[in-house]
Amino acid sequence: MTDAGSLSDGALRNPGVVSIWAGHLPDEDAFDDYVSFRYPDDDDSWSPFTRDHGLGWVDEDQAEAAWFADGPYSLVDHSYGDSFAPAADEDLTRRFPDANSAYLVYDLDASAVLVSGSPLLAFLGAYPYRK
Repeated sequence: MTDAGSLSDGALRNPGVVSIWAGHLPDEDAFDDYVSFRYPDDDDSWSPFTRDHGLGWVDEDQAEAAWFADGPYSLVDHSYGDSFAPAADEDLTRRFPDANSAYLVYDLDASAVLVSGSPLLAFLGAYPYRK
């Protein structure tokens, strides 16, 4: 992906941007089930997360999931985290102090996606990152 391009419902493929969602789920199995992709016979893979957030198809190779039930969490250990974690961690602590999970999609700017909202993961923000 070299050029920004439409993905679905306002989300843009945008190299150098990571979109992050955070929330509080009852347990790790529930989180895994929510973000895991299904592969129906028609080959259109989806997950409850992508459906809830109106994202359409998401490249699983560009996504990272984190379950962190044990207290404060830093996004610095994620791919390229040193370039976006300071800002994202501040937002995570301020907006979602009880979060125990996060989902990151690289090269995607979902800041313009308008959805009614998911009770499980909410959009934290889109952050520039450097490789």
